[in-house]
Amino acid sequence: MKYVLDASAAICWVVRRPLTPKAIRLRDDFRQSIHHLLAPDIFIDEVASGLTKAERQKLIPVGQAASLYAQVMNEPVALLPHLPLVKRKKSGRSSFHTNRVSKRAASPGR
Repeated sequence: MKYVLDASAAICWVVRRPLTPKAIRLRDDFRQSIHHLLAPDIFIDEVASGLTKAERQKLIPVGQAASLYAQVMNEPVALLPHLPLVKRKKSGRSSFHTNRVSKRAASPGR
């Protein structure tokens, strides 16, 4: 199954949050090719921003964001250009059939 990965869910792979176990299960399933993960190309910036915010909130030590960012970016999530998706969304057409994965629902039910 295809899932659109939200940066907040990917950050749960490297920053301990309540939904980290579900996010890690999703990542492990992805690694085993059970699921395909897609993300808009702005995912790269969103992850960097989220990790910077985690530093400011003292959720991670200052200076650790860069190494955590590298860990998240090491996963081969398929990045898609976001502008065509925005245009399709505005026109009311679905860009592709997927399920969105966010930090509130970091993995499909088992």
